[in-house]
Amino acid sequence: MPPRPPPPVQPAPAVPAEAPRKPDAPKAVVATVPGPPPAPRSASAGLLGEPTLTLLEVQLDGQTLAEAITTYQHGGETLLPLGELARLLTFPLRTQPEQGTASGFVIREAQTFSLNVAQARVTLAEQSQLFDPSLVRVESDDIYVASSLLTRWLPLDLGVEMSSLTLRVRPRERLPLQERLERDRKLGQGQFRARAPEDPGYPRHDASYRMLGVPSIDQTLGVGLKSQNGQRQTSADYTAYLTGDLLGMEAALYLTASKEKPSPDARFTLARHDPDAGLLGPLRARSVVFGSAVTMPTMPNVTAGAAPTGGLGLLVSNRPANQPTSFDRHTLRGDLPPGWDVESFYNEALVGVQRAGADGRYSFDDQPLTYG
Repeated sequence: MPPRPPPPVQPAPAVPAEAPRKPDAPKAVVATVPGPPPAPRSASAGLLGEPTLTLLEVQLDGQTLAEAITTYQHGGETLLPLGELARLLTFPLRTQPEQGTASGFVIREAQTFSLNVAQARVTLAEQSQLFDPSLVRVESDDIYVASSLLTRWLPLDLGVEMSSLTLRVRPRERLPLQERLERDRKLGQGQFRARAPEDPGYPRHDASYRMLGVPSIDQTLGVGLKSQNGQRQTSADYTAYLTGDLLGMEAALYLTASKEKPSPDARFTLARHDPDAGLLGPLRARSVVFGSAVTMPTMPNVTAGAAPTGGLGLLVSNRPANQPTSFDRHTLRGDLPPGWDVESFYNEALVGVQRAGADGRYSFDDQPLTYG
């Protein structure tokens, strides 16, 4: 068979020439004005997944501060309750979840702390900085902050061990709480023991009484707000302790009142002491005490030193000041404002620590004490 003729060649399509470009038209310039920072998002907005509620034990120097606190695990972050953590570490920080704010100071008053969740801003010692709002979660009971943020804001290293459900607090500065726990530990182990009493021969200090002196005043005002199950509970209490010279005697006044008990409780005493028995002329008294909270001294085989009760009393005594209340023991009592600790030392050795009780008093019973 004869060979087939080749197929006809199709001409290539014509490509239109590129149209000449027109000169660039003038472009409009739009000025942008920075607006307010974006509103903080909840933790779930910036982190994937739903938060998981987790209870953690809080430990400091091997001691348990709380068996369980509420935390949230979210996207690899642990959100810790700022207010509860501050309470456990005795930081004077107050959180207000309703307003999304927190304020106070850390360790020292110069180390001020202020948090505003709505502005995503924290102020540390008058220096402000912004933070990622997704790392803060506001709940009705507290403000939960990621441990990575708290480590930067507070002098703390926070280690979360999920295997043991433990939050280990490692302060980068010595905390007052650590000092108190160390005292309690040593007292429990009996490391502080008083030595036998001996007269150190201290010189006498003559402190003359004045008719009227400028008083020393210590006042404490506490206000609390708690919201639970849609109900708000408020609390308030006030305490004042005044000491000074009055009418040639030493005067002390203790006042306390609260919202639940608005009528104030008051204790007032006037006292004068003279170790040389120069009071009340021929009576040669060494101590004269009038008012409330008058404590009777111990007399061997007769009476024991009783705690003060309500009402007024008068005590006149010529008992030597260096004579113990019960053989070789003394009892020390006094007023103590709320939130304070009182320490008892004997020859530079700590022998007792007490905190203010509900009645605003402290008492060290049967303590060895040397005159001077």
